This record gives sequence, C-alpha cells and structure tokens, in this order.
Amino acid sequence: MRTLSAATQLATARRITRPLYLIELGFSPAARFSTAGNVAWSGTPWSGGYSVQVTGMSADGSGTQGGRIRIGNPDGLMGALVLGQGVAGRSVRIWSGDAEALADEDPVLIFDGEMSAAEVGDDFVTLELSAYGAGTLFAPRRFIGPATGFNQLVPAGAQIRVGNVVYTLERAR
Repeated sequence: MRTLSAATQLATARRITRPLYLIELGFSPAARFSTAGNVAWSGTPWSGGYSVQVTGMSADGSGTQGGRIRIGNPDGLMGALVLGQGVAGRSVRIWSGDAEALADEDPVLIFDGEMSAAEVGDDFVTLELSAYGAGTLFAPRRFIGPATGFNQLVPAGAQIRVGNVVYTLERAR
C-alpha cells in the first residue's frame, strides 16, 4: 500500500480535480507529453502542446499489460517521428497523478512497457502498447519442415528482417 503525499491528498479531496498522465516515449531524443498542459516534473519539462489521450490500459496477473496512446498530429511532426524512427520495441512509460501534485513522489508509474505498433493518420498517431518482449510470444509459433511441405530449409542462425524487427531462425529440438 502506498502512502499519498499531503499534496496528492489535498488535490484528490478537491471538488474538481485535474488528473494527468505523463507519457515518455523512447525515441531519440525521448518525447515527453502531459495531458494537463505544459508541466515540469522530476526536473524535466513535459509538453502539453499536443492533444494526448491514454485509453485501454490493462494489466493482469501474468504480467501482460497493454493500452493505447493517441497523439495529435496536426503539423505532421509526430507522424514523421514515428515513421522515421519506427516504434517496435521502443520503450513507453506512463505516470498518473494530479496536476496540482507534482512533487517527485506524487505521480505513480502505471505502465512500463514498449510500443508494438503504430497507425499514422493526418490528424492523429495511435500507438499500441504492450509488455516488454510481448512480440516474441508470437514468433516462432509455426514449425516449418517436411510435415508442412518444406524440404530445403534456411540454415539455423539466419536472420530475416521485416520492417524494424529481426527474426533469427532456430532449429526445434
């Protein structure tokens, strides 16, 4: 159980609260967004200049977590960043808190994972989030060999690049 700071207790007891998400995307350099306007937290500025929505946050006991971030793209800069640097495996951290309580210990880390996919539109960029390494849960799940109609196989250790993802072939034992 976590003890709330006096600032957080006061902020959440108000009749009107100012909830916020602080989102850090692992691009180079890191992109930091706030859903409550421009703020400074933990000695770092967080931009409130883009429309940002966090939805579908989920987690279960097996360590699976997921969610979605939708970021405004009116000037095309966010889309250019996503398309230029790619998203597969890039880190994402999200903190939740109240805009009136921004001491270092106030916002709580609610997501620590990676981007798994992106959709770039004219007005918005949508990022799909998943737990670290969740992409490896799906590859390989097929065994390729004589039973599936293949008689000649690529040597073990060969690498196949699909977008920003590299698959390394292994032999089943």
